[in-house]
Amino acid sequence: MDYANLIAAIQGIIAAISVWQAERDYLKTQETYQNVFLETLQAPDIEARAFALEQVLPPYIADTFRSNLEMCWERFNGCIKGASREEEIVPCEETNQECICSNLRGILRSNGSLPSDLHSLWMQFGCGPKPRVSLPVQTSVSAYETAQVAVRQFQQFNS
Repeated sequence: MDYANLIAAIQGIIAAISVWQAERDYLKTQETYQNVFLETLQAPDIEARAFALEQVLPPYIADTFRSNLEMCWERFNGCIKGASREEEIVPCEETNQECICSNLRGILRSNGSLPSDLHSLWMQFGCGPKPRVSLPVQTSVSAYETAQVAVRQFQQFNS
């Protein structure tokens, strides 16, 4: 499981949906998703965030969520691409929200909490009451530093 790509997809969807809701511009929505996805992968903290997510979300759950998230996004894109009237758009948005929220609820049920990077998606889509957020075992600044060291060691080992 590539946790960095999962985080990038989540950030891309949050940004793209915000653009869609504000502007109703399909091409700008697509462009925003792509740009934010790539920017997130280039962010200096992405490896530490991916490492932290991996500590609280098992790979089999992350893989399933990523597949379902892509399905939700593709279905939403297909729906809004041809939509022009509000009565066509609202069902697209509602279906997308329910698709994403039902997957987040599944993670919440199986994990007992949501990892912090998924919490923002929960809040963006109004999936329900604020859930408990799961954090890596260490939550201090040293945890971040520990994650960065682990990532550097991994990179050195693989080079």
